[in-house]
Amino acid sequence: MTGRDIIVMGASAGGVQAYIEIVAGLPRDLEAAVFLVLHMLPNGRNELPKILSREGRLPAGFAVDGDPIEHGRIYVAPPDLHMILKQDSVRLIRGPHENRTRPAIDPLFRSAAQFHGGRAVGVILTGMLDDGTAGLRLLKSCGGIAIVQDPADADYPSMPGSARSQVDVDYVLPLKDIAAALVRLVRQGKSREKEFGKAMEKGPDILERFMFEPPADRELGKFSGLVCPECGGPVMENSEGGHILLRCRTGHAFSLAHFDEAQAASLEAALWNAVRVLEECRELSEKLAEDMIKRGNPHTAQYFKERATKTNEHARIIRRMLSKKEA
Repeated sequence: MTGRDIIVMGASAGGVQAYIEIVAGLPRDLEAAVFLVLHMLPNGRNELPKILSREGRLPAGFAVDGDPIEHGRIYVAPPDLHMILKQDSVRLIRGPHENRTRPAIDPLFRSAAQFHGGRAVGVILTGMLDDGTAGLRLLKSCGGIAIVQDPADADYPSMPGSARSQVDVDYVLPLKDIAAALVRLVRQGKSREKEFGKAMEKGPDILERFMFEPPADRELGKFSGLVCPECGGPVMENSEGGHILLRCRTGHAFSLAHFDEAQAASLEAALWNAVRVLEECRELSEKLAEDMIKRGNPHTAQYFKERATKTNEHARIIRRMLSKKEA
């Protein structure tokens, strides 16, 4: 019999402690494979597998491309690589960022829905914004079980709050109860195969396709009129599991919330660049004014002095605006 033997979990800020508590409650004989994504810096030192192996009973390690899917193991997505599932193995790909991160949660959940359907259990934990919401919704539509950490119990409630509000979740639980729920679902699932939903038609994940040849624009959706904040390319709008997704031709993908934050970051960078250019213009105008005085041309010197004053005031206005925004 096929049981609920695929567990996929996603977390961001506050995720290390959340994973420690859950993994500590999983038994050594768990008849399921566990897959974890944690948002992390691409070059940052990551000790999560070592920590989880020490704190729990199951062996944990960074996934390796081509790893077979085996029960009783914890697979952690390595830094700067997306982790996706196949029927019997794990794939790691350096595909385009999704929701401004790699690894991202949605690709893992999307592949679990695609290849494992009702065998999968998805868990969204503490974190900012909404990565994982679209993937959890798709997993649920394919017969999987959706679990969300109670936002009131999360260090950062945005991610579980987004999933709870947009997905018909099966369980909203405090962190301390999630491990027991997972164990119960794995053990109960072995005799309930007829209740499992079917997986989607099997094929390459869209991130794999971008590694070789990008899909046609019509497959990505309709033109949104927006520009990708990562590469400057045109952005298409589509619906993934009923969730609006923005994806460019390069493959960078964003939820609306992540796109808004990326645009805000781009705007701030542009404004700081404007401050730099304005201050350089002020310095140049002051030098020109000094040069005109030396040349005996006071009227032109006065013009450059006035221009320097105006330019400096423009830079100060933008600086004050940015300072208020940061405060």
